[in-house]
Amino acid sequence: MNKSIRKLMWVLFLLYLIMLLLILFGDNIFVRDANRHPLVNHINLEPFFEIRRYIDAFSNHSIHLKYVIANLWGNIVLFMPFTVFLAVMFKPFSRWYVTLPFMALVICSVEILQYMTRRGSCDIDDFILNFSGSVVVFAAVFILKKVLTKRATL
Repeated sequence: MNKSIRKLMWVLFLLYLIMLLLILFGDNIFVRDANRHPLVNHINLEPFFEIRRYIDAFSNHSIHLKYVIANLWGNIVLFMPFTVFLAVMFKPFSRWYVTLPFMALVICSVEILQYMTRRGSCDIDDFILNFSGSVVVFAAVFILKKVLTKRATL
């Protein structure tokens, strides 16, 4: 990767990290305020409980589809850029056995910090969705790198 592209990647990565911190911990439209949302400072360790709750609420017409999509897809895509930046910018993170455990640690840390700072809940479903997105995008980056490397050698 040439120097100017590397600099651009660093700028984009830092902008993404700022945006991610604002979404996860900032007082903005993406974050539940402890005074307004009953599940702030809540721990859910039952896998798929909140996912089922969103789907059931939609089925019962008590929540609009846009909220279900925003929550489920939002959690899936939230850490995808983080995974891509790591895999592309740092050689050790081009290996799944480095990147995926690291992402699991980052996501777990975020869930615990959200609980401790009262900026959200500690939810296993968020971990499942966040980590699933990381796995999918890492596989896509891995395949794309293989394809591009193979083309370059032809």
